[in-house]
Amino acid sequence: MKRILLICLALIWLLPQAALAHSKLTESVPEKDSTSEAAPQEIRLTYDTQIEKISNFKLFDASGAEVALGETLVEGDTMSNRPNAPLGNGDYTVKWTIVGADGHAIEGQYGFSIAAPAATATPEPTATVAPTEGEATEEPVATQEPAATEDNESAPSPSPSTPPDSGETGNNEDKSGMSPLIAIGGIIVIVAVAAVLLKRRKP
Repeated sequence: MKRILLICLALIWLLPQAALAHSKLTESVPEKDSTSEAAPQEIRLTYDTQIEKISNFKLFDASGAEVALGETLVEGDTMSNRPNAPLGNGDYTVKWTIVGADGHAIEGQYGFSIAAPAATATPEPTATVAPTEGEATEEPVATQEPAATEDNESAPSPSPSTPPDSGETGNNEDKSGMSPLIAIGGIIVIVAVAAVLLKRRKP
């Protein structure tokens, strides 16, 4: 009876110890429930005991789709892997399955987020197109003013001809019109004088 009681006490004492011997996740990169501004290059999980080589983990995005990873590397109490492509912004879940030192398979999961700032686009410089050989570039033609010659400088500029005064032309026309009358008057005077002289000579 005492042996049965001792065995029961031993089992009661050993069972919690066995339960406590299961491996636990102690460290992760990225950290659990963290938000990073840069996508992680590697996901690494560390446990409190040695884990078997068959241990593995998978990565899922917010939609539940599995993200492609490389080959998981297990070394002692740590296993790690790298995404095949850079991770974009969003929420991710790591689901892991390990075989601990006690030989029991243990599963677990944790999440992290990526919120990288949006990249600002830099303006690209505009390329200047050089003219091809067939294209002719138009250049301004310099116009030369004619040099002033000595003849042009010495020659007086013609003065504008002034039209004859209308008064002078009228006087000339009047004089030309009166000249016959004067001549006729002179002849009459001469004839009269000659007649008078003839009358005086007669007895």
